[in-house]
Amino acid sequence: MKGLKGKAGIRARIAGESIIFVAGSLGNDRVRTLLSLAGVSIGIFCIVASMTLFDSLQRSLREGMESFGSDIVFIEKMPLEPDLDENGLFRWWKYIGRPEPTYREYMFLREHCRSAALMTFSASFADGKVIGVSENWRCAVANPLCEGRDFLPSELSRGAAAAIAGASADLRGASTAEVGGVRIPVAGRLKESGLNSVSILGDIDGALLVPYLWARGIASLEMGKATITAKPREGVSEKELAAELTRLLKRYRRTCDGSDAGFAVNRMSFIAGEVSSIFRTLSNVGWIIGLFSLLIGGFGIANIMFVSVSERTREIGLQKALGAGDGIILFQYLSEAAFLSLSGAAAGVLLVVALCALIPSSVMDLSVSWSIAASAMGIALFIGTISGLAPASLASGLQPAEALTK
Repeated sequence: MKGLKGKAGIRARIAGESIIFVAGSLGNDRVRTLLSLAGVSIGIFCIVASMTLFDSLQRSLREGMESFGSDIVFIEKMPLEPDLDENGLFRWWKYIGRPEPTYREYMFLREHCRSAALMTFSASFADGKVIGVSENWRCAVANPLCEGRDFLPSELSRGAAAAIAGASADLRGASTAEVGGVRIPVAGRLKESGLNSVSILGDIDGALLVPYLWARGIASLEMGKATITAKPREGVSEKELAAELTRLLKRYRRTCDGSDAGFAVNRMSFIAGEVSSIFRTLSNVGWIIGLFSLLIGGFGIANIMFVSVSERTREIGLQKALGAGDGIILFQYLSEAAFLSLSGAAAGVLLVVALCALIPSSVMDLSVSWSIAASAMGIALFIGTISGLAPASLASGLQPAEALTK
């Protein structure tokens, strides 16, 4: 045990002396040092910046989905899951002629579906500038109010003239809005969706929300996309809810087995899975770009270490003459290469941290996690050690007599 502790102490002292030496030598040739470390810094910057951006975006979108609930299902005429032909093209022609879900179908499902805790109907009008909603509309809209009040239950059930404006909806009057040539009172305004917006109904920020029963009575409003949104009861899975909704709607439409049902039951979990898949792909691209930069930085570190060995040949010979073994010399130069690589990596991480601090949290909530920084530093340490292996082996293989005469 004493022998092991003694060897560990010697290696720690050698590593410390090597770091002190290389830290002092960095200023001797600043241009060469900066160019050698630039590749490592750029590589780590690319990795940490991309990972931080993707992590923040994914976290924001996940929070947006969780505001609805990951178990939400919604009935539309178009499926979210891709139906591709042999050429990889979406078979849109199979679905474009389908009818939109109707309010009558929503009422039938709400009455007969036992798996749903909440259900709502929504439809867009005037190219999405007006959205008609029914009871429980909060199943499909997560934006909180920034002023005013919510719809009253009586306004939704009897189709009263009332509106809630999106954050960027154009209101000509302070308390009223014009919809289909009719002016209606604006009861409240929603907060802006932000980057974590996950909307089932489209552009909520630029729309006016009105009771559906009121909107369908305005002759000048042409209905567009319609959606039935449902949330399962406690203890019921989204798959069970989707299966019951499918069975009930097929029964209502009297669809024969094997024929096109004319609707799609989409799931929020599918959207979450697709988003995660996209971010994994983008993250891999960021890693590839960063690793190429790190390889360039690794060549720079190898170059500066070869120069260092060449300049310190006599010093290596003197160390060996005084009893330093090959392992000590090898460890000394590997420590120097690792320190150089970690210095460049630290500069890259600090640059990302500084950029995150400069970006307001209102624009995007960015922060470098310890796991991302630690992973980047670990990769830099590995690249630095591998890059210093050849020059360190050259230094450890020098013979004392030969080195002292150079």
